[in-house]
Amino acid sequence: MISDMKKKAKHKRNIDGLIPLNKRSADERESIAKLGGYAKAKAQKEQLTFAQLAKQAINSKPDEAALRYAKKEFPDLDIEDITFKALMVLGLVRRASNGDVSAFEKIQELAPDEIADDENKKIDISDFKVCAKACGYPEPYPQQIEMADFIFSYKEEPRLLLGARSYGKTNYAVIIKGAQEIALNGAKIILVTKEERRSRDLCIEIGRCLECLGVKDFKRSTNEVIQLAGNDSKEPNLIAISLGSRGFRGRHPDFVILDDPITPEASSRADRDQAKRVYDELLKLCHKVRLLGQPVHRNDLYQLTRRTIKTLEMPYGSIPELDTDLEALRLAGVDEASINASYLLKIDDVARMPFADVEISNAQFDIAKGSIACIDPSHEGGDTTAITIAQGYGEFQKLFIAGYCFKLAWYDCKKELVGLLQKYNVKQAYFENNALGEEPIRQFRNFNLSCKIIGFKSVENKKAKIQNAGMFSKSLVLSAQSNTEYKKQFLEYEVGAEHDDAPDSLASLLINVGLMKSAKERGLYK
Repeated sequence: MISDMKKKAKHKRNIDGLIPLNKRSADERESIAKLGGYAKAKAQKEQLTFAQLAKQAINSKPDEAALRYAKKEFPDLDIEDITFKALMVLGLVRRASNGDVSAFEKIQELAPDEIADDENKKIDISDFKVCAKACGYPEPYPQQIEMADFIFSYKEEPRLLLGARSYGKTNYAVIIKGAQEIALNGAKIILVTKEERRSRDLCIEIGRCLECLGVKDFKRSTNEVIQLAGNDSKEPNLIAISLGSRGFRGRHPDFVILDDPITPEASSRADRDQAKRVYDELLKLCHKVRLLGQPVHRNDLYQLTRRTIKTLEMPYGSIPELDTDLEALRLAGVDEASINASYLLKIDDVARMPFADVEISNAQFDIAKGSIACIDPSHEGGDTTAITIAQGYGEFQKLFIAGYCFKLAWYDCKKELVGLLQKYNVKQAYFENNALGEEPIRQFRNFNLSCKIIGFKSVENKKAKIQNAGMFSKSLVLSAQSNTEYKKQFLEYEVGAEHDDAPDSLASLLINVGLMKSAKERGLYK
């Protein structure tokens, strides 16, 4: 056992060093110190070399792959003199933006003043240009500022803004200006669009812009409603709804904005009627109703209000910097009528409404001269019975027509029809007797009229027949004596109209008197 203990003690002395420095001679200590100094100097030299290499590396220019990545991640970054060190900082920024707290703390260490400035910086929200920049939009052109001020004028009157496509009506006059008015003045706005999805998108964007303008506290902030924390009234600061909503009544907004209630994709008679009904309803809530868009149809809400309410028009050419190449659109096959409406703010509905521009005259028929007529009967009263009466007119021999529609079956308005035949001294009348046989002809002859009643069968495609008749619109003059229903059906006719008996009776008259070829004459039917 004693022998083992001696071996362990000897081993320990070998590990610790047999002779400590304090028991060595002065020469030995000096020699050992020199050796240590050489080693330390060598290590420091190596460390210096590594530091220099690292410094040179992080300050060097990255390769093309790294630069492409940086440009993709940070598209607004000027990468002309970027280094690997800058890329490392960008990596920290990316990690911080994804919620990495440690990365944010490191950035705060690197640029504490910059972070503090961003957190404490306040913008002047009374300046519209500053608001646009803060919200991430390009600096507005003077005309865009004019549009925004026009919409959010506090004058108690309805207003219409018509602007060429791509002029930023919605971006500047609705989103940014709306956010500014809410943040600055606590404005209360009802925003109405054609589709529910669009109204929600606009509400979300206005909410984002409010935060960019420094508004942080909300009582409510959803896809449909925004209410600031300081607003204790029942009326929120923004309600975004669609035309089909029922949430209009009982509200008291400062502004009502109808943004594009009629579009080329939704301009049917039903769409136009809905937009007009909503507009009328909104005027009962607030006089500051603002309508924005581009005209689409001769009888849409824009055209109906264009001459009656205060209007600001920004047609193509008003902001040259934003103008689209119209010739390129034409070469691409875009319809000229669409270009006129969307960019020039002009409506050309000749194809869609062929009789809209027919002249209306208070002139009287020459009764002694006589006239001709054509009757388009309603069989069971579900449609209207229409009669068109015509005679030559003026030195240029236009066709002077008078028309009447009755919401009755032909046999329930026989007396009215007979009275018109007599009043206008009709010499010959054509009666469409498809599926009716000779009975109507016999009944009219029983009145001992001086005019000849001729039955005919129509094999025409009604829509095509009426469109063909539209080619004669410049040769037609409509008597102001025509009744209201006839004028409406005739002047407002378009494909898909609910009632088309007035223009149909005219087209049949043109065929029967030989002014227009029938389908049979054109070889379409045998």
